Amino acid sequence: MKKLTKKYLDTQFQLDLELGLVTESDRENYKEIVKKRIEEQEEAERILGVWNRDIKYAQDTIQTIGNAPNERKVFKVDEDVVVSHGGFISAEIIEILSEGVYNVHITYKTTKTYSTEEYITDKRMVLGWWQIWKNVEEKAPNTLGKELFIQFMQQSVSSLIHKYFNHRGVDMDPSYQRGFVWTDKQKEELLDSIFNYIDIGKFVFVRLPYEPDSYSYQILDGKQKLKTIVDFYTDQFKYKGFYYSELPWRMKVEFYNKNVSVGEVSDRTYDESLIKEYFIKLNTSGTPMSKEHLDKIK
Repeated sequence: MKKLTKKYLDTQFQLDLELGLVTESDRENYKEIVKKRIEEQEEAERILGVWNRDIKYAQDTIQTIGNAPNERKVFKVDEDVVVSHGGFISAEIIEILSEGVYNVHITYKTTKTYSTEEYITDKRMVLGWWQIWKNVEEKAPNTLGKELFIQFMQQSVSSLIHKYFNHRGVDMDPSYQRGFVWTDKQKEELLDSIFNYIDIGKFVFVRLPYEPDSYSYQILDGKQKLKTIVDFYTDQFKYKGFYYSELPWRMKVEFYNKNVSVGEVSDRTYDESLIKEYFIKLNTSGTPMSKEHLDKIK
C-alpha cells in the first residue's frame, strides 16, 4: 500500500474536496477513507488479475483440446445452462469472452462459515465449453447402465490373500471362468509391476448368498492375477530365480502392502445371468478368450 504521508493526504484531500467527493467533516477520518479506497482498488485489481488468468487458462486449454465438438457444446448469451458446482441452483451465459470461453453467472446454495445454516448466493466464473452443459430435460432413467452394482475400493494385496485363505474362501472356477492360462512370462510381468509400483489393474469379487459349506466369494475379474499372487506367496514358483520365502524383508513388505483396486458385487444384487454378461464386458484385455469359451458362457 502507498505510504500515506501528511503532505500526500493534505494534497489529496483538497483535490477530493474540489471534486465534491468529501466534505470538511471528513477531514478527521480522511486517512481511513483513503486506506479503504486503496484496499478496494487493490482488491479490484487482484480480481481482474485472477479473471484474466482464468480466461487465458481456458483459451490455452482450447489450444490443446480443440473447439466445441458439436452444437450441444456451443452456447448463447442469456442461455440457461448447467454447470458442475456444489449446491447448484441455476446458471446463465452472461458473455462470450472468446470462442468456447464464457462468462457464466451461477446461483448456488452454500453454508455459512463454522455453521450449518444455508443461504443462497451467486458469482461469476470463467468456464470453457467442456465445463458447461445444455439445460435440457433429463430423459434417461436413473437405472441406466446399472444392471450390476459394483463398489470399488482401494485395498492391499494382503487383503486379497486374506480373502483367498478365508475359511470359506473364493470360488476360483465358477462356470463362466476359464482355467489358469497365464504363461510364465505373464506371471513374471505381474510381479515386475508389483515391485516397480506399477498399477496392476482391478479385481472384482461376487459376494455369494450364504449357504452352509459354500464359498464366500466368486472371482469375477482378475482370476489370473489372483492365482499368480497366491501361488507366488505360497512358494509354488520362482520370481527371477527366487521363491517368496527367499526374498528380503523389504520386498516382502512391498508385495504384501501393494495397493490394488478391488470391486465387490453385493450378494443382495446377485444375478448369475447379469454376472456372466458383465464378465464378458470386463474381459477385453490380457490373454484374449477364445470364441468357443465366450460362446460357452452365453
